[in-house]
Amino acid sequence: MLMMPFREFFRVAFAGLLTVVAFPALLHAQLTVSGRVTDETGRGLPSASVLIDGTRIGTVTEEDGSYRLVVAEPAPPLVLLIRAFGYKPQRFPLSATTGPVTQNAQLVRDILNLSQLVITATRVETERASLGAALATVEGSNIANAGVPQVDAALAGKVPGALVQLNSGTPGGGSSVRLRGLSTISRSAEPLYIVDGVIVDNGSSQLVDLGGNTSNRIADLDPNDIERVEIVKGAAAAALYGSRANNGVVQIFTKRGRAGALRVNVRTSVGQDDLETRLPVNQASVNAAGAPVAQRFDYQDQIFQTGLTSNTSVGLSGGDNNTQFYLGGSVQTQEGIVRTTDYLRQNIRLNLDRQIAPWLKLSTSTAYVTSRANRQASGGLVNNRGVLTNFLFNSNDRNLFADPVTGVFPLGQLASNPLEVLANWKAPQEISRFTGGLQLNATPFEALSIDYRVGIDNYTDAQSSFVPRGSSAPDLQGGLAISANLRARLLNQDVDVTYRWPTFGNWRFVSGVGSNYQQQKFNSTLARAENLALLVNTVQGSTQFASQSIDERRIIGFYGQQQLAYGNLLTLTAAVRSDASSAFGEDERQQYFPKFGASLDLTEVEGFRNFAGSLVNRLRIRGGLGYSGEQPPGSFDRLSNYVFEPAGSLSGVVNSTRQGNEGLRPERARETEFGFDAELFNGRVGIEYTRFDRSVTDLILPQTVTPSSGFTEQLTNVGSLENSGNEVLLRSFNVQREAFSWSTTVTYATNNPVVTQVASGGAFFIPESFNIIRVAAGQAPGHFWGTTYRRNDAGQIINAAGAPIEDANGNITGIPAIGPAAVLGNPNPKNYWSVTNEFTVKRSLALRVQLDGVGGVDLFNFDRRVLETPFFGVGAAYADELEGRVPRGYFAARRSIFEEYIEDGSFVKLREIALTWTLPGSFVEQLRARNASITISGRNLNTWTDYTGWDPETNTGGQRTVVRGFGFAAVPIPRSIAFSVNLNY
Repeated sequence: MLMMPFREFFRVAFAGLLTVVAFPALLHAQLTVSGRVTDETGRGLPSASVLIDGTRIGTVTEEDGSYRLVVAEPAPPLVLLIRAFGYKPQRFPLSATTGPVTQNAQLVRDILNLSQLVITATRVETERASLGAALATVEGSNIANAGVPQVDAALAGKVPGALVQLNSGTPGGGSSVRLRGLSTISRSAEPLYIVDGVIVDNGSSQLVDLGGNTSNRIADLDPNDIERVEIVKGAAAAALYGSRANNGVVQIFTKRGRAGALRVNVRTSVGQDDLETRLPVNQASVNAAGAPVAQRFDYQDQIFQTGLTSNTSVGLSGGDNNTQFYLGGSVQTQEGIVRTTDYLRQNIRLNLDRQIAPWLKLSTSTAYVTSRANRQASGGLVNNRGVLTNFLFNSNDRNLFADPVTGVFPLGQLASNPLEVLANWKAPQEISRFTGGLQLNATPFEALSIDYRVGIDNYTDAQSSFVPRGSSAPDLQGGLAISANLRARLLNQDVDVTYRWPTFGNWRFVSGVGSNYQQQKFNSTLARAENLALLVNTVQGSTQFASQSIDERRIIGFYGQQQLAYGNLLTLTAAVRSDASSAFGEDERQQYFPKFGASLDLTEVEGFRNFAGSLVNRLRIRGGLGYSGEQPPGSFDRLSNYVFEPAGSLSGVVNSTRQGNEGLRPERARETEFGFDAELFNGRVGIEYTRFDRSVTDLILPQTVTPSSGFTEQLTNVGSLENSGNEVLLRSFNVQREAFSWSTTVTYATNNPVVTQVASGGAFFIPESFNIIRVAAGQAPGHFWGTTYRRNDAGQIINAAGAPIEDANGNITGIPAIGPAAVLGNPNPKNYWSVTNEFTVKRSLALRVQLDGVGGVDLFNFDRRVLETPFFGVGAAYADELEGRVPRGYFAARRSIFEEYIEDGSFVKLREIALTWTLPGSFVEQLRARNASITISGRNLNTWTDYTGWDPETNTGGQRTVVRGFGFAAVPIPRSIAFSVNLNY
């Protein structure tokens, strides 16, 4: 009797509990939207973004373009927004708020990507069409498929106005990126790099001098992790980055997870690198004394090899509506084309996004990388020991092979035996690096967004060098050991606040304010020993030296920005940033950098479409004015510093010969740009044009001071330069059919930097350039200066007596006379361009072919000068003198005439070619994958040039700003072929 009421109570209570739990669901019945997103040919678009406009509720499409989006608590009005890179977005109002809804979409190509969302310095997503300045975007797939392990090198030919060149073919680096030419002389000309909001270092510290074989630190980033790269080229766009923006900004965004089932990507590739060009060597049968030569050697076969490469990466992504993740890892190996050199890089990355509350989101981005490179000394600008240098510095009638009985290598003719260097010398480099960022995004209400970010870049760079006792270098018979370490730490914190004001008719207002704090510290130590102890390869010897240096600075900045838009017709932007830096002098601590931009879409003007007809579908005019800066080269240049000075067995300090300057301020650029974007012929042709004019003042240069002050020079803001140019992007969809498509992209850019003012001391030579690279007012920065041929009025080369050295048949009969020094050439290219064609056949075969070109550039072929020097005489040309085709003494005289060795360095490269086959469904099913593809690719397959050296693209000066176009013992860029498999699960 008592049990019945209890059971009834339990039943009723349980039913009530179910009612309470289900009641919210009854009140808020969910909405399910599904469909398929396709292009104009009906092909499904994978990875398209599908979301409820104005919210964070969204998903991405599958490989066939299908999607399914669940809205748990729909609140009308609802608008479905569908976006895909390279296509114009579409919006679909949803009238239903419950039940299943089907919504398909066919997206139209956005030929100039004007609808693409980009992130400016304020971290606010903005359509490119609203920007007054040019900004370029490169998809991550185009970087991963480029077939090169460095992210920056993969950008070559993909961005108008960006000159991207490999300085060396050494495994692991290094590259140079120049955005719109030079804007500085004393500082690095590389752009500022930001990865997921974290300011990262891209230095190329040569702690141990190996002659230019330095890698830059952006090489630590795995291209397979990249979602997209945004390149901010001019001050009109980069002004909000303040005193570090003169050289432009490269923003890198890595992959992030998306809600849905677990996605797995596996990519593996194997390939080989080899040498494209070999230098012809002397094959004369006699030596300089006229005696027969038993054998001549071409040691290029012993120096160079075919190197094997491999790259395996795995990426996992997924999550639910509240938490998404991306986890990626990769292993990259590369054997160098110079024997005994190689490179190993291992990466792991974890990116997390968590919706803590409807108004608060937490995002993290973390990566850890280790790498090891076995390098070899090449020689270069200040070190005459090494492999390639001493290939040039040893006469090829000398047998440099090791004694077959004792195994001992003969001494080098000048510095070292290149074969012994390869066999016994070591020069490893190890990198251990962590980068991490955390971001909080709060939207207390729809119009207000608050972002807080903190990022850290922390790495250790350990470099060493070991030359054993009894080496082939005459001055290092006791051996040499060097150990150097660089510890770097960069920290940045940012707060950005954005408010979208209520619309006033067609007018929209967006306001933004923010602050940025940066701190960086570089701590380097070096230990060196000569006359090594027996049986050791560490820094232990009778002659020892150690040193340490620290560079540290802090920057704090504030900015404000106001954007005003009238419908889709007009967008105006004005902003200003204030920067203070510990590197600025006390009297110049605060600096301001304003910018203005305007974008006018003439297509929105009433009657324009009727006037333009089908020829012009969209025409946008844009312009901007901006100011940006560049920090002083040293953190303590404003101070008069002391330097270490030994005195016998005692140690002391003395004042530096460089006087401090409390008036030191950043270099400052003023840049205007104007351009237009046009879509023609129903969106099948697009043209993007930009004209820029840049004036840089306050260049930091050494200035002579009165000797009675106790100093010899002072860094002062005394220089200036100007640069102007044009940038063109032309893209066309030539054929668009389901069975076949063909598109073409052409980029073309020019720039013309000219130094307009230097210090009162006038023209000066750049250190470590053999006094041939000079800076002078009225000339290009870093131009070549040196001796010339003496010529008569008819332009003929003459000898000391004034007679032509060539007879009527063109034969050399005399010895050239040395003429006066003059400007010999300009290493800054006048133009650079690329042409890319992409073909797709039946959606299963895709072919990409890219050609790059650089024109109007001069190079100093110092390799040829050494090859033709009689003391060595390794080059084929010297055989003409040995065998009597030119008079004796001809090459000895010509080597002193630098004009002879300035060559046209223009070139065209077959930069990329890739053929991809998407496997049919039957193969994919056997692999249990969603899709799979196989790619055969090649890079740097052929070079067309008149340059007579190994490679016109390399530069012995590495990333040096004005030591450019210097061809001296730089490892050539290899010709690469790879086979890769890509699987998606």
